[in-house]
Amino acid sequence: MDIKFTGQLFAADWSAPSFSGCRVEIYFSRKPPSDASPADTAEPGLSESRMVDTTADGGTEDTKPPRVERIPVLPDSDGKFSGVITQVETIAGDILKVVVSASVGGPLRTLEVVLDRTATSLHFSIDGIVVPDLDLSELKVSGKPPTRRVTGLVIDLQGKPIPAGRQVTLIASQSARQPAEKGTAILVAKTDRNGYFSGAVPNTEFRDVGVAVAGIPNLFPVKLENSTVPDKIPVVVEMPTPPSVEEEEPCNCSGDETPRLPTQEDIVGIQLLFSHTHHGTGDSCQDPRPAAQFADRRTGRAGRHR
Repeated sequence: MDIKFTGQLFAADWSAPSFSGCRVEIYFSRKPPSDASPADTAEPGLSESRMVDTTADGGTEDTKPPRVERIPVLPDSDGKFSGVITQVETIAGDILKVVVSASVGGPLRTLEVVLDRTATSLHFSIDGIVVPDLDLSELKVSGKPPTRRVTGLVIDLQGKPIPAGRQVTLIASQSARQPAEKGTAILVAKTDRNGYFSGAVPNTEFRDVGVAVAGIPNLFPVKLENSTVPDKIPVVVEMPTPPSVEEEEPCNCSGDETPRLPTQEDIVGIQLLFSHTHHGTGDSCQDPRPAAQFADRRTGRAGRHR
């Protein structure tokens, strides 16, 4: 059998504080399953066996002790609350312990109530509650995050574009005797195509911080804000001029015409030129080889002559 319960909290001075955040917890002992009453599960006329140990004097004792259970409920701002106690027949004993606690701190009120197993409902009227006043304005942050995210921009003094993927390193020192160039790296990032970079740096104080950009020998100082790295870091650099590419010497090609294969007129002209050069006159025997060679080149065949 289940029993529904309701209740309400009342302040000690009968004022009307807000009970939001308070807790009401009801504690009781429940018999182990072997000790539960068979009224709801066994058939009439049948008894349920249970395991017991025989003591030295001939008595018996339960093998399992009762277990403690808790029913937590949250009252509203007016202090009203409600809930259900299930399987009342399995509860060991007739005492319910009620504990009222605030949102922070220990219990505000503890009382014991006698359980009436024949009742269908219970009501708890709990007075004398002193709700502590919480002044949240005095609460302070317990700590700060270990790191902070910063953003930087690398700008060329002459307006030259910054190559994407250029490595940027933040080097810092916490000692007044140690300059930044001899400190430790606290951020290593790469620029995007617009020269921006970003990353997380330790959220602590430094004495000296500098920025090193790959390919540039100088270390650029960073102006600190209250001894910490600023959220935005501008870096003005002078990118080195890339080496000039040597131009190749122009060829001695003359004319813009596309080369072509020799025509029939070119072949005849070469025959006459060969004849005059080697034989002196155009009436002597002409050597047919030049013509045959040109003819073979036009057709793509290699000339074979005896």
